[in-house]
Amino acid sequence: MSSFSLASKNGAIEYVRGRQGKDGGYLFYQYEDIFESAVDDTFYALSVLKSLGVEPPNSKLTLKFLRSKIADTSLYTAYYSTNAFNILGTRLRFSKRLLDFVSSLRRDQGIFGKLRKHKAMRNDDIPKNEEISPNYESSEIFEIELPSELELAFMVLNCHKKLGLKISENGKQDLAESVFNYLRPDGGFGSNASDINSTFYALRTLNLLDCPMESLWNTSEWILGLEDKNGGFNVSHRSRFRTVEYTYKAVEGLKMFRGRPKLRMIHTTFLLQCQNGNGGFRRSIFAGISTLKDTFEAVTTLESLLGSSENE
Repeated sequence: MSSFSLASKNGAIEYVRGRQGKDGGYLFYQYEDIFESAVDDTFYALSVLKSLGVEPPNSKLTLKFLRSKIADTSLYTAYYSTNAFNILGTRLRFSKRLLDFVSSLRRDQGIFGKLRKHKAMRNDDIPKNEEISPNYESSEIFEIELPSELELAFMVLNCHKKLGLKISENGKQDLAESVFNYLRPDGGFGSNASDINSTFYALRTLNLLDCPMESLWNTSEWILGLEDKNGGFNVSHRSRFRTVEYTYKAVEGLKMFRGRPKLRMIHTTFLLQCQNGNGGFRRSIFAGISTLKDTFEAVTTLESLLGSSENE
């Protein structure tokens, strides 16, 4: 029976520690401190260490690095820095510039406005199963992996919550209705057809809006339909392309329904096969270098899968 052994955990911990730069932040391709750290990789690194019960090294230096990035008013910086600060248990007085920037993203000309303009497809616009090849094409994968309005909307809403910014009840209802515009007849979410990325961010957004999930039982079934008998989850029902990322998003999505994958130990084996010799995890079993993002997603998913097995 596969398990996330002490050796595997220690390998992941050492990999993460080795990606810390002299500035206190982290970067997955860090080499002899010659590259500046990244805010997103810092968040992933801190998340892994927290999940494995390890105190982050040089935390004061990490805080200094994160504070130096607050002035960069971009959505990604705002999202990853606020969540990194949250992991470190630090409440920061955010600059007015950052607060104003995040607030502006919910107006009609911002991310929320783009979300509202999405038009739902008619049922007869959805390709039938027999019309779709079971094999994926690179163009198909490229299209759905671009940052979507759902992903960006989740990040904006998450920042609002973390920064203590308020959204009116009417605003919440309006946003929830906009998210439901992406709900497809098969139970998944997506712009053209259902995919796990869109479904994951739609569910996360609805959860932040305190929307009840009971009415989305078929979404849970749609996610279970992505399970691969060889381990891992595929990106969509029309494509067999299983990665650490899709498996993480599927398992996290099922948790919102208090659901669990059917093939938990097979998924565990699949994830452990993605661990490289340096302790980090790569995107898939076939090839790839270790990244902090993949390591975060793999470790988070392994903890969820093995935790659910132990509670049976």
